[in-house]
Amino acid sequence: MVEKNISEVKKRISEAAKAAGRNENEVTLIAVSKTKPVEMIKEAYDTGIRDFGENKVQEILDGKETIQKFAAQQFNKDKIFYIGRQFDSATSLESALKLKEVSYMHSEAFAAGELKHGPIALIDP
Repeated sequence: MVEKNISEVKKRISEAAKAAGRNENEVTLIAVSKTKPVEMIKEAYDTGIRDFGENKVQEILDGKETIQKFAAQQFNKDKIFYIGRQFDSATSLESALKLKEVSYMHSEAFAAGELKHGPIALIDP
């Protein structure tokens, strides 16, 4: 269902861009994942959606000092595991990808409920 909806939205974007005399590649489709189940977000991610909109940015900015402290603690690590629950699962997938792109570090993302099925064995004490 998600794939069908995304396909329809992309078609509408293409038609609107054409009508406006613009290139459809100039338009970024941002999926809003708020309140959506993890399965739907994963399906959107699997169809190629990489831009997700959330309102949690304000909450993150409020914790800026905590985030900086955490980042300083992780500075010399050689691998990072991102764990996300529900809609944060998509954020963890994207975070792991971005970390790989900018640092060439080993990073993986897992849904929190999946840890008991094997990935927890990869975590160093």
